[in-house]
Amino acid sequence: MDVNKSRPKVLIVDDAPENIHVLLKALKQDYAVIAATSGEKALEVAFSDIPPQIILLDIIMPGIDGYEVCRRLKNSPKTADIPIIFVTALEDAVDETKGLSLGAIDYITKPFNPNIVRARVGNHLQLVEAMRIKDDVDRMMRHDLKNPLSVVITNPCIIKLSKEIGEIECSMLDDIELAGYTMLNMINSSLDLFKIEKGSYRPELISFNIIEKLQLIDRQLSPLAEAMDIKIKFSLDENKLNKSSFCYVIGVELLFYAAISNLTKNALEASPEGAEVRIAIKSSEVCELEIHNKGMVPEQLQNNFFDKYVTSGKEGGTGLGTYSAKLFIEAMGGSINMNTSENTGTSVVVKIPMDRCSNKESTNNASGL
Repeated sequence: MDVNKSRPKVLIVDDAPENIHVLLKALKQDYAVIAATSGEKALEVAFSDIPPQIILLDIIMPGIDGYEVCRRLKNSPKTADIPIIFVTALEDAVDETKGLSLGAIDYITKPFNPNIVRARVGNHLQLVEAMRIKDDVDRMMRHDLKNPLSVVITNPCIIKLSKEIGEIECSMLDDIELAGYTMLNMINSSLDLFKIEKGSYRPELISFNIIEKLQLIDRQLSPLAEAMDIKIKFSLDENKLNKSSFCYVIGVELLFYAAISNLTKNALEASPEGAEVRIAIKSSEVCELEIHNKGMVPEQLQNNFFDKYVTSGKEGGTGLGTYSAKLFIEAMGGSINMNTSENTGTSVVVKIPMDRCSNKESTNNASGL
């Protein structure tokens, strides 16, 4: 049995054999260590069928230097996640900053301290493994959750076909079905969020009527609004929405629904009891959607309102609502910003591209032309 197959693979890249020898001696007991004496050879090993789990990379080398090797590895989806530690005699902060800006995770300076080398490599490999396990568990949970949800979504439709079901029962089944679709959308949007964060998401942009999505959000959040004695008011170009209202945009339906649902829920939770949340749409060159509530964002959160895990005063809050909304809107080619004050409350403004052709057709159909 080859014990190296069960040990993490470490690639050492240095044109000086004596440096390779020192690092090899420090790491060979715990890792499967391979060496490359040039940037060209390092790239060949990294792009092989069995890439290294971590790379210790010298900066100053003839031919392709360490900075260029790092840049090429980070620009390729196949090798972008491999952690890179620069090993160098350079101590200038500018050199360190340049390396980190290219995607390196750490620096080890020469001459090497074997204990520090082992500790740095071990710590970074543990972090990578922890993230891999977390991602695997997340993906399995999302996949496994979809199977029972199919029963929650489809069975109410089947039961409602029975003539023995009354109006109250039908309403309850509608609520179950809506809850199932809401959970399914949450699972699907979390998968998209994962892809966006990894840089692998490719949006399939289509034309859709956002009024239909807002009506679904209103139905979904009505119980929360009623419990807080808050009214959600919608308007399109200063007119009240009705069943024939339309505003077509170019985007991704699921991402739009998830983003606006999160932002509206956030506005409800931040509103004073008995107030109202306004969702105003303006259709011009772009679709501008403003979500306003009368609460003010705490001063300590105003500068990082859209950052990950930022939350305040909400029991059980994850701090992912506004963060995911920003990523979703920007993934569709839109923009999002927030302004807040004690006098005016808080407004989150979302802008996404309009579909002028569909809006023109709908106008003609509505007017009977």
